[in-house]
Amino acid sequence: MNQTNKILEAEQNLQQMVQELERMRNAVSLLANSEKQVSAVISSTQTLTKQVEQFSANCGIVINRLNSSDLLTKLQNLESVQVRSSEATQASFSSLNDRISQLEELIKNSQKFNKRLILTALLISLFSLAGVILLLLKLF
Repeated sequence: MNQTNKILEAEQNLQQMVQELERMRNAVSLLANSEKQVSAVISSTQTLTKQVEQFSANCGIVINRLNSSDLLTKLQNLESVQVRSSEATQASFSSLNDRISQLEELIKNSQKFNKRLILTALLISLFSLAGVILLLLKLF
């Protein structure tokens, strides 16, 4: 029985070693995955750093161009254009309102003319009908 216990104890030790080896293998796998992810982060960081450098350089160019241009004069020119545009818009609206008033007057006159034209046509029809009735009366 003593030997059986030793065998069981040896088997338990082997099982514990297998479990420890499995844990170590899992840890190595996790470390390998972490290494891949860290490499990806480092690569992304390097790319981002290069892009930030390019962005900074472009910003410097823009700032230099802005410094070399006369922004105040350009702003005054834009304000002048805005004033002229506003004046032209007001004049256009005024002209448009005048045209609308003229069109409304033409519509009123057209409606009056149409009424007169219809009345004239009715009178002519009545006279024609009266003439036809007189002719019929003479025939009979």
